[in-house]
Amino acid sequence: MKQYHDKLKAELWKRDRIKEIPKTWKEAVIRWFDEMQHKRSLIDDQWHVKWLNKYFSHLYLTEISKDLIDEIAKKREDEDVAPASVNCLLAFIRSVLRKAANKWARMM
Repeated sequence: MKQYHDKLKAELWKRDRIKEIPKTWKEAVIRWFDEMQHKRSLIDDQWHVKWLNKYFSHLYLTEISKDLIDEIAKKREDEDVAPASVNCLLAFIRSVLRKAANKWARMM
C-alpha cells in the first residue's frame, strides 16, 4: 500500500504543477486521496480503489455512468458481501465523483 500511495502522491504533484481538473478516474482518485488524508477509513478507501481499478482505471470521468456503477455494484453483491460493504463502495464512488463535479470543476 505504501508504494501505491507514493505513486499516487507523485502523480498528484505532477498534476498540481499543471493545474488541471482531473479528467480520468485515476487523476480524480489521486486528488481525492490528497485532500482526504484526515479520514479514519483511508485504508478501506484504498481497498475500494484497488477493487475498482479493474473497472475504472482506464476511464475518463465522463465515461462513468449510472448503468456502469449499477453493474459494478451487482458484481460486488455477487461476491457474497454484506449489503453494507456494497453501500460503502458506492459511497466512495459518489464521494470521488461529487468532488470532481462540484468542487474541482468550480475551482478553475
